[in-house]
Formats: sequence, C-alpha cells, structure tokens
Amino acid sequence: MKWLDTDGAQKSLLSGIVCFNLLDIIFTVVMIHLGFAVEANPFMLDLLEKSEMFFALIKLSLVSLCVFLLWRLREYRISRVAALFCFLTYACLMGYHIFGIIVSLQLSLSGYM
Repeated sequence: MKWLDTDGAQKSLLSGIVCFNLLDIIFTVVMIHLGFAVEANPFMLDLLEKSEMFFALIKLSLVSLCVFLLWRLREYRISRVAALFCFLTYACLMGYHIFGIIVSLQLSLSGYM
C-alpha cells in the first residue's frame, strides 16, 4: 500500500471523510423526518432533539477536528491507516444509508408504510 504514503492519497481520503460526514448528516435528518430511521447514538440523538442545526454543527466540528488531527499527524503510519479505516467505515455507512433509502422507498410505494 505504497500509495497510502503520499500526501495526495491523504488529502483524498480526508476530503472524502468530510464529504461523507456531510452526506451522513443530510441522510440522517431527512430519513428521520420521513419516519424511516432513528438516530442510534444516544449523545447525537439528544443533540438532534434539541436542534438539527446544533446537531449538524457539533457533528461537523467533531469530524473536522479529527480530520485536522489526522492531517497534522500524517507523517505517522498509524495516522494514514486510521484515515483509510475512517474513509472505508464512512463508505460502508453510505452504503447502509443508500440501502435504507431504497428499502424505505420500496415499502412506501408498495403501501406498507
């Protein structure tokens, strides 16, 4: 995995994490409003119940802070591997969201919801 040792790869992974985080916020809020999902994280659920904007701000801030730290520590191999792990984890989460959207749409169109 020599490509992982380049700054370009790190920029791509970390940019992807930020983009996935934004999509996660949008998907979560929309799916909750439509009644197709609930927030599983109790801490984030509490924030979401208080304010969607506050939820989004905190989530964006926490992930952005982590991305910043991973970038600052990019000379360490563990930071590069952690960035790859986070990117792949978020990619799986995006797959989960898309699957949930497809199933929810099928159920709503077939009259089960």
